[in-house]
Amino acid sequence: MQRVIERILNLLAFLLTASRPVTADEIRHTVAGYEQEGDEAFRRTFERDKDLLRRLGIPLHLAFTDR
Repeated sequence: MQRVIERILNLLAFLLTASRPVTADEIRHTVAGYEQEGDEAFRRTFERDKDLLRRLGIPLHLAFTDR
C-alpha cells in the first residue's frame, strides 16, 4: 500500500507542476513508480491510479490526440 500512495503522490505532484497537457508515455517515463516492464501492466496501473484520484475528488482532464 505504501508504494501505491507514493506513486499516487508522485503522479499528483507531476500533474500539478506540468505547464501543459502531458501524455501517458511522458508519465510512464517521468513519474517514479511506473517502471512496469510491459505496456499492459503500465496501462492497468495508470487506469487504477486515475480512478483513485477521481474517487479522492481530484479532477482529471483527458484529451485524446491523433497519432
